[in-house]
Amino acid sequence: MKYKQCILFTDSYPYDIYFEQFIENEASYLSKAFDKVYVFPANIKNTIREYPSNFEIVDLNKLSTFSKKNIFLTIPYALITILVELYYAKHKIVYFKCFLKKLKSSINAKITSKTFNLWLNKNSIDIKNTIAYSYWTMHWMHVLHYSKKKFPNLKTISRVHTEMYEEIFNNLYSDFNFTKYNASNEIYCISENAASCIIRDYPIVKDRIKVAYLGTFDKGFKENLQNND
Repeated sequence: MKYKQCILFTDSYPYDIYFEQFIENEASYLSKAFDKVYVFPANIKNTIREYPSNFEIVDLNKLSTFSKKNIFLTIPYALITILVELYYAKHKIVYFKCFLKKLKSSINAKITSKTFNLWLNKNSIDIKNTIAYSYWTMHWMHVLHYSKKKFPNLKTISRVHTEMYEEIFNNLYSDFNFTKYNASNEIYCISENAASCIIRDYPIVKDRIKVAYLGTFDKGFKENLQNND
C-alpha cells in the first residue's frame, strides 16, 4: 500500500542547522515518496534550513494548553502508563526514585497528544493513508502512545539511535522505553547491537524490529582531510 502523507516528528529539524543532518538527506526521499509531509519539531530554534516545497512545519507546542484543569484530568492516564511501564521496565528502581519526573513527562505527552488529535481532525488527515514517522524514540513516541488509543489505525514508525541504551543515559532519554516501542508498528534500529539490546530487554516487540543504517552525503569532508595531509 502506498501512503500519501507522512507526519515526521523531529527534535528540531528543520531548525538548528547543526543537528539532525541525516534528516536533511532523508528529506528529499520523503518528499518524493509522499504527496505531503508534515514536520513536527519538538524544539523551535532561530535558524532554519531549506526544506522541500511539499513539507509543512507545524509547531504543536504553540497549540497545546497546559492549564491546571488539563493537568489534573490527565493524571489518571499518566499513572496508568507509569504502572504499565514499571511492569516492563528493566531498571524499576529508577521509576521509584524519579516518580515525579516520570509523572510530569507522561502528563506532558498526554496533553500534547490531545492537541495532536485535534490537529488531525481539524486538518481532515486521512489516517489510513498516513504514516507517522518519529526520527527518535523519545518524546514523540510517548505522545503517539496516547494518540493511538484514539487512532489505532495510524501506522507509526520509530527510528532508534543511542537513546535506547538505558545503561548509558540512566533513563534521561530512554524514558518509557516499553511504552514507546509498543506504540510503534515498526522499529528501525541504526545498528545490529541496538536491535539485539531491545530484543533482550523487551522481547514482546521482537517482531517489529528492523535494522536500517544511517548514511550521509560527503560534503567535501574527505577532500578537506586530504588537503590537510
